[in-house]
Amino acid sequence: MNDVLRGNRWTFHHLRHAAANNMFLAIEDEDELGAQFAGWPALQCQAIREAILPNVTARQSRYLALAAYMGHADPRETFESYIHPRRAGPCEPPCAATCWR
Repeated sequence: MNDVLRGNRWTFHHLRHAAANNMFLAIEDEDELGAQFAGWPALQCQAIREAILPNVTARQSRYLALAAYMGHADPRETFESYIHPRRAGPCEPPCAATCWR
């Protein structure tokens, strides 16, 4: 990975953080932001929602499903350590750390 991204000391854990943020945009139905930040077309965002959220509609359940997908027992870990709101993101601070409750 460092051979491709010269000048940076990237690890696969960095990719995990990026994936968590991009999946968050997908489950929030933010397809335009998903395209902007991840390069995902709307159909890809829909496929991600279907993979992470089968039969889930309530917002709190979405965050529980994302946490479980990330291997976390509690959404608090996902939001405090992995989800990093962006200026243009759907959830302004401090919302991202508390809106799953």
